[in-house]
Amino acid sequence: MLSNKIAAIMLSKKVWPFAAAGIVGLSFWAYTSFGTSKDGTPTKQQILLQTIGAVLEEKHFSPKKINDAFSKSVFKEYFEKLDSEKNIFLQSDINSLKKYETAIDDEIKGSNPVQFYTAVGEIFKKRIQETRELYRAILAKPFSFNTDESVVLDAEQLSFCPNEKERAERWRKRLKYMVLERFVELQEQRDNAAKNNNKKSNEATLGSETTSEKPAKVELDTMATKTDAELEVIARTRVLKTMERFFDRNKKRLEDNEQFSLFLNTITEMMDPHTEYFAPIEK
Repeated sequence: MLSNKIAAIMLSKKVWPFAAAGIVGLSFWAYTSFGTSKDGTPTKQQILLQTIGAVLEEKHFSPKKINDAFSKSVFKEYFEKLDSEKNIFLQSDINSLKKYETAIDDEIKGSNPVQFYTAVGEIFKKRIQETRELYRAILAKPFSFNTDESVVLDAEQLSFCPNEKERAERWRKRLKYMVLERFVELQEQRDNAAKNNNKKSNEATLGSETTSEKPAKVELDTMATKTDAELEVIARTRVLKTMERFFDRNKKRLEDNEQFSLFLNTITEMMDPHTEYFAPIEK
């Protein structure tokens, strides 16, 4: 079999498992079918997944058994990679995908078709779109900083939100915190601008007194005259730009091949944290 030939090459060249994954990926990237093959032949994903699984289990210097326990660890880590802050998926999404929790090992071994990452991907794309609409709506309205609220920033202390309402509230508090941080920074800039303006004005006045000339026109920093309401708008606008840049940069993660690469990386890292899958660069 081709996978055995690749394994033989790896051994003859003393290639470590993480490099092997890259070689395997490159060897099979010529396959172009995605999803389930109509004629029943293995798809690119199935071939690649099974081959990497075999290499990791048979050729790794300290392999873990690819079983239900391994499957559970991949299941948990994959969601951690996609949504580490637990503010995109809902708990109902995780529950609906639980049927794959002990089936990923079967996908790796080829006894089950590759379904887990595609099922997750469909939900992920939907939730990402909802999230973009959510933060835009929240940041379209001014925040009041006169009420006492608390926000949990450590994701390890959080669970996935049980419903959309609680997810929206989590986002509101997180965004409010981000805006407040920038608002305080802007207030400090305003105070410094006022001090600098006073210094410039005093220096100009003192200079005119010593020369008997009219005080020179001083260019003052308009930041000093900004109101809190104006600073809040600036702060919200900056947070919105930050969010847009972040989500724009991560658009590529919505692509099928990127999600499959992430899925493979999760598998290799669960076998060994120092093992990675490197997807070949498409021309």
